[in-house]
Amino acid sequence: MKYEDIKSALQNGNRASLSPDRKAAMREKLRAQMAVEQTRVMTPRKRRRRLSPYLYTAAGIIVAAGVAGKMITNPQLKNTAQSASGYGTSASSAAASSGTKSATKQGTSQASHTDAYSAQNSAATSADDASVKLTYITMDSTSSGWAVDSRGRLLHSVDNGHTWENVTPQGVQLSLDRSSGGTSVVADWQKSVAGFSPKDDSGTIYTTHNSGQTWTKGHVAVSTDSRVEQIQFVNTDTGFAVVQANLVASGQFELWRTDDGGSTWKRIFASDDGAHVQASVNIHRNDLVSFSSPTNGWRLAQGTKTQQLTVQRTIDGGRTWHVWRGTLPVPKQLQAGTAELDVLPIFWGPNGIWPVEYRMPGKSGSAYVEVYKTTDGGSSWQATTPLANPGGSDLYFATPSLGFLVEHTTNRMERTVDGGESWTTIPTAENLARLSTLTFTDANHGYAIVVPQPGNNGALLETHDGGRTWQNAQPWLQAPRNNQK
Repeated sequence: MKYEDIKSALQNGNRASLSPDRKAAMREKLRAQMAVEQTRVMTPRKRRRRLSPYLYTAAGIIVAAGVAGKMITNPQLKNTAQSASGYGTSASSAAASSGTKSATKQGTSQASHTDAYSAQNSAATSADDASVKLTYITMDSTSSGWAVDSRGRLLHSVDNGHTWENVTPQGVQLSLDRSSGGTSVVADWQKSVAGFSPKDDSGTIYTTHNSGQTWTKGHVAVSTDSRVEQIQFVNTDTGFAVVQANLVASGQFELWRTDDGGSTWKRIFASDDGAHVQASVNIHRNDLVSFSSPTNGWRLAQGTKTQQLTVQRTIDGGRTWHVWRGTLPVPKQLQAGTAELDVLPIFWGPNGIWPVEYRMPGKSGSAYVEVYKTTDGGSSWQATTPLANPGGSDLYFATPSLGFLVEHTTNRMERTVDGGESWTTIPTAENLARLSTLTFTDANHGYAIVVPQPGNNGALLETHDGGRTWQNAQPWLQAPRNNQK
């Protein structure tokens, strides 16, 4: 670049903020630098290239001085520059922490959020908190998922669980550990609607219809010894909440219902036959009610005198209940056994499954799990292939067709892709004896949380081959969004 070009740029540019003596000093510095360049015309080309940047540096100083002077006369621009400086620092800090492009993007996006929500989630915006420790996770077939981390934050993912966003309403903390008095209830998390009751305010129910962008706050009446035990939504408008006495074998059972997406709740049923049941088959669903539609539902009831457990059904949306008098077809090899009806059916609309354990006679006391299927909301049930269950098991169904069984003592894993019609043994070297959560998006991709010791947060594992091999998963936390209550 020639000096005359630079001189012309100065004369035509914004130089109102530069004093004449400052301009002169700049020009003298530039002339001196050009003189040095001219004395080295005959130097090798590589040497000249090394000196050329100084010319651009000098021009840059002049331009920067002009911008600085304009900022002095325009406070609005000054504030903008300060904001941009902080924005860059945030991005740089995130990049330095993780050493990845995604961390830089995380720091960049954080600058756009309001101070109120960022203050509430200051831990989430820290570069040291990019990796999170999950205590609960559930995924669905759309690659969308929900999780709770060790800090009691509710997280949401849209990329198959690789990155998570903190969507916790302001001032709320979740707790899924009932042994420590945690009262949060994780609802039937779906892509369209989700809800929970927080740890410190069990009469409040938060619901969202947009993956946690905004939350609706509703209330149910609870006494000092009661809490919300379960929340289930059957569509975006209609949901049910069970309020039951705390940590007792039986007691007051209340069913509350919303038909406006969780804004208002109304008690529609109350009884003294509430049932806390230790199920023979652990299906990882703390269900006291199970609805397939706004009108059709099931619940467990326990007699106050006989303590006999019964399955009851409603066809009017939970307002009245009657003992279910239906029958289940029993496979030939189980006809000598006794069915343990201590778990409820699980529904995905009209489609559902009902895991039932059969105890066989004799000293061995052998047991089988029979998974019944329905396509009409439970009006009729079809038997499938019984599966031996000698040592107790955890049963997880991601869809009416896709299910996994993990046996406690032998570390055996079985998979079905046809709703229990057939089972395939999945050989795995991973010790799943302390499995606390298992969730799959399809037959191959899934996550597991294994707790090595009681009270430990556990390790998050992921599989891409249906459970045969597992690797440590490292979920990352994105910047929080500006939630509204």
